Amino acid sequence: GRNLIALLQLMMATSGELRPRSVRAHLYRAMLQYECKRLEEAVCDLSHCLHLDATCALALYNRGIVHTALGNTHHALRDYSAVLLLSDENNPDYRDLTVCAYMNRSAVYYDQGSYECALSDFQQLLMLECSDLSVYHGISMALMRCGYLGQAVDGFTYVLAANPRLVETCLSRGACFWEYCHPAGDAMAMRDISRAIMLDPLCTKAYVDLGLCLQMKGYYQQAWYQFTKALAIDPQCTRSREARAILNLQLREFDAALQDINTALKVVKSAGLLTTRAVVNLYMKNSRLAMHDLEAAMAADCKSFLAFFNAGCLAAQQRHYVKALDWLTTAVKLCPEDYSALNNRAVLAAISKDLQGAENDLNTAAIDADPYCLPALKARVTCYEEMGQSENALTDYRHILELEKNE
Repeated sequence: GRNLIALLQLMMATSGELRPRSVRAHLYRAMLQYECKRLEEAVCDLSHCLHLDATCALALYNRGIVHTALGNTHHALRDYSAVLLLSDENNPDYRDLTVCAYMNRSAVYYDQGSYECALSDFQQLLMLECSDLSVYHGISMALMRCGYLGQAVDGFTYVLAANPRLVETCLSRGACFWEYCHPAGDAMAMRDISRAIMLDPLCTKAYVDLGLCLQMKGYYQQAWYQFTKALAIDPQCTRSREARAILNLQLREFDAALQDINTALKVVKSAGLLTTRAVVNLYMKNSRLAMHDLEAAMAADCKSFLAFFNAGCLAAQQRHYVKALDWLTTAVKLCPEDYSALNNRAVLAAISKDLQGAENDLNTAAIDADPYCLPALKARVTCYEEMGQSENALTDYRHILELEKNE
């Protein structure tokens, strides 16, 4: 570390004096900046490279890596795309750079939830005859996220046939089987997770996944044991802490749940953990601390749907309707398909005498998102009655009676 910093300081002192227009010198210095965690300075050097030579694909590629490390995903995608435009995949000198650009861009797409784009990039890698098993694994992960479960299972099976000892692939196929939501799929999921534990007895992710499966099946004591086993391996594992806290909450062991989530927050303060602690505080009848945690969660991650949704619901209970409406509107923007957020926002709109806004939300919640959502239908009946639309109210009443009769 000290040698790198000393070399970097020497280059900073001499590169500008010796060869101020040397692309290679700025590239080398940028690499040293990156290794020394001086990411902003690395971006500046790489940008200067591109100012000197706008077609330098290597500078674009490396700047994409630095932007990814900084969390600037939009800029990273732009740079990787520019590399692919400049590179010639038929030229052996560019082939490795093209493969790496596709790999990195697909990873960025996947992390930001653009699974179709990630899938397209992985498929491009196959066309380049890149036979690395990680590409097939990536394709299967993207297929699973896009909802093509059967094809995803086939992909994971192909990878495991080539290398049966890949723990991550075992867990991914198990997760895919679990998404089937039927007993046979559940059994195969637990088989794959157990296989992963046999391959790596110290894999905390496998124990947590198995615990979550057992919890969903109603085997709470066995689930608790799996979460505890993961913590015995790694006491800093926040995922197992949070999972055990939620299980304790489900078992109404509120003090144990709060202790687990507080311990997890000492390791890392994330929006998810803060939201979970807020829910625990709500169960313990401490709404003031719950709101404090939710506000901290929203500040920590402005894209946390659960934080905004729970904050909106709690603010509505406390009769802070303006705040509640604002937070629920943000929640709807973050997850437009969640009918619970739409339904709650509709209730607030009705309280605020915005009957048209309430009707619009209820139409979306009761028809587009879930045509069998009884709370949304009942709320829409009330809204129609207030607006004097008796025929529409009567139609919804009949629909509700049919649904209740078929339950």
